[in-house]
Amino acid sequence: MTRPEMLSALDQVRRDLEAITAALREEPLPAPDNAAGAVERVICEASGLRLETLRSRSRPEPLTEWRHLLAYLLYTVAMMDKSAIGRRMGRDHSAIGHSVSHVLFRRSNEVAYDVQVGTLTAAAQALRANPLSAPALQPSAFSLQPCPFSPLRGSVAAPRAVHAVGVVHSKS
Repeated sequence: MTRPEMLSALDQVRRDLEAITAALREEPLPAPDNAAGAVERVICEASGLRLETLRSRSRPEPLTEWRHLLAYLLYTVAMMDKSAIGRRMGRDHSAIGHSVSHVLFRRSNEVAYDVQVGTLTAAAQALRANPLSAPALQPSAFSLQPCPFSPLRGSVAAPRAVHAVGVVHSKS
């Protein structure tokens, strides 16, 4: 095989892989069989991520935000306890508690984030009520920004603190 033929063959393999990857991304998710499945489907549709990616150990910032939202919606919409969510996501129950607190904190301090979480919650509840409906969520509609009040960023602390149970305390 000559060099031009090899390059052509490699180019064809690359195009085939791109086509397969695109087909996998476009593959519709199956109808959820329970509330947890509905929540997972909504998060996957909104984020454009696969469930395996959300359950992975990877920690880039956008992925962790989606993981926090998945845990929060499993806790609030699917009414699962933190231990069950932890088992489902491959995490400890204390990590799930942190995720729920994180989302509650951001919802109480960021209006745009609160609206996005409300939209995801409504979509999950609608899908839970009618499992054959498909959520009309476009990944481009959800641009989750990192938490501006994160202590890891060295920014000023937020004006209020929120606990996992949703109680808001003002700082004195």
